[in-house]
Amino acid sequence: MQSKSVEGRIAIFSALLLTASIYISGFSLLVSALSIIISLVFCPRIIRSIILLSPMLIFFVFSSYILGGIKHSLNMSVAMLAILSSGLLVSSVPVTEFSLSLKYFGFPESWAFRIGLAIRMFEVFKEDVRRCFEASKLECRGVHIYLRALKSFSAVIVLRSVALAESLYCKGYSGKLPGELRKPNFKDFLLLLFSAIVLITSLHPKI
Repeated sequence: MQSKSVEGRIAIFSALLLTASIYISGFSLLVSALSIIISLVFCPRIIRSIILLSPMLIFFVFSSYILGGIKHSLNMSVAMLAILSSGLLVSSVPVTEFSLSLKYFGFPESWAFRIGLAIRMFEVFKEDVRRCFEASKLECRGVHIYLRALKSFSAVIVLRSVALAESLYCKGYSGKLPGELRKPNFKDFLLLLFSAIVLITSLHPKI
């Protein structure tokens, strides 16, 4: 079964092209809008992540409006959404494939493995934080909830770290990344093409 996510190398390179385009164009509304459309069309799953980040985006809209008015707020808010969308292209890539892609671009294999491991552990720790907070609410009130949750989470981090080290040791970790990169398909190359077109568009002085 073919993966629905964008191929890792294409996702990383396209995200870089789109992000560079936004900055090169001086946060042009057109370039930012094109970046958002391309990201959503080729990776619809990032819509969920954008919805989760909506409180931050709303805060950014209001703060940019206070600092520069409606036009400034519109340009900067759309640019922020475009940068998030292009970055989320990378976040949609499976962790193992992301690590292999970093290796392809010249990262040392051990570094690529550690970055991938950190991404995996971030998701685990995020769930641990939620569980510690929920458990603390059953026993404490007020500010004590946060203190209890912090204390519990600190203990969880230590136990997770020890268990991870033991697991890597038992499996004979050698610093090598498992698996191979899949070949980009037509859709992946199409994403790369459109990202390059947006970059060329951003170089136009009147955009």
